[in-house]
Amino acid sequence: MNMSSMDFYDEMKKAGVLDPDNDNYLWVRDMEWLDEEEAEECSEELPILVEAVAKTGGGDIWGVDDNSVVIYYHDEDEAEYYADNLINAVFRAIVEHLSDNDFVSEDEEDENHPVYVRNYVKVSLKFLAPYFSAEQLEDINDIISADIRGFKDSRGRVYHSFIDTETADEIIGKYINIHECEGDDIITKGEETITLHDCFSPSEIEDLCRYCDEQAARYTKMAEDYDKIAKTPDLRELWYKGGDYDLFIHKLYDILFDGKFDNGTKKDPESEIKGECTVYYTDGKGTPVYSKHFYHGKNDTPARVRFYFVSDNKTSAAEYVVDGKSGKLRYEGTEENKYDSNGKLLSFLHYNCRNCVMSAEYYEYEDNILTRGRYISSLDTDKQTGKRYTKERGEIRNPLMYGKYRFEYKDGIMTGMDCLTCMTDVTRVHTDIKEKLYKTLIKKGLI
Repeated sequence: MNMSSMDFYDEMKKAGVLDPDNDNYLWVRDMEWLDEEEAEECSEELPILVEAVAKTGGGDIWGVDDNSVVIYYHDEDEAEYYADNLINAVFRAIVEHLSDNDFVSEDEEDENHPVYVRNYVKVSLKFLAPYFSAEQLEDINDIISADIRGFKDSRGRVYHSFIDTETADEIIGKYINIHECEGDDIITKGEETITLHDCFSPSEIEDLCRYCDEQAARYTKMAEDYDKIAKTPDLRELWYKGGDYDLFIHKLYDILFDGKFDNGTKKDPESEIKGECTVYYTDGKGTPVYSKHFYHGKNDTPARVRFYFVSDNKTSAAEYVVDGKSGKLRYEGTEENKYDSNGKLLSFLHYNCRNCVMSAEYYEYEDNILTRGRYISSLDTDKQTGKRYTKERGEIRNPLMYGKYRFEYKDGIMTGMDCLTCMTDVTRVHTDIKEKLYKTLIKKGLI
């Protein structure tokens, strides 16, 4: 069945098979299914975009990365690839249980007795049958139809199972393909080809990772400075309701793709403001000093605060989450712009405290005209870059996405943006750019 891992997970939740108190509970060896609250807590320990779905008895976390299923061990940095999707992960776990367990109990009510485990598999298949392929069902039924036999493991120890582990690996290998390759990640679509190093050299990526890690460590230590910064005298308040973007930080791709500066609606500080809003505190020159973000109106406790650090060629906004009970700040991440000597945008960075470059964009000019850009996102600064396959861990993607784009002009006016993106494959997206938006960027001096 062609179903994503998280869709299958949702199907299991709806059917009640993840609830151990439910008669329909689906027991899978070494997968203790997580409820919604537990999954959210465990996901905080995983890289961004990885969803926690289960834990092992030892506390290791099963996660869904893109669509693949991986195991994050609590005493190791990297994850172990397990299956290309959650359906196949459950299939693999069942086959492995039937091949490497010692079924020697004489009590038919014991989980290590063949009668018990055959019944367990048949009950499990009442839910799983619609999701497994006909060939997978045939393989499982063939396995549990076999007699228990003695086999030797790699150390010469005897175990008693339906099949040996080598046969299990052959069966699993029919459904879970793990490839090996070396070299740069080359993705093609038709005549279009793009590699990570077409966009960023190894030294650029190394410098980017080092810089973001150093800056994140610096900003993490600055939470205690909030009270001192908040007491800066003679600051002006600027109130904005709604909006997706920071008033003083600019991510060019999003602005051009959305077709607008979405800073929200400017409001009078004396007016009543309900819903999501932000107050910026600026000095006499209009330079931002800090800001507060509210989810439920200006009279609510702020959910986040930002400290701004402005120099001639850089503006950084370090964001902190406010604990609702203690009021203490926890560093979350930083957004940053760099400019040339004329104030034109050269780059946008967004990195966080979890060794991740969320997004990095670089803008290139020819004769003071913006012509090209390149970007990278979800880059784990602790891990090797590129896309690689290993027998042990399967497919690993770092970064998740990268690409490049060029800008089109007619009669000296920017008219479009052509973007080539690589994630699981190459896609090309063309965006028309309105003349009004282009002139606004020029007027603001951003390009």
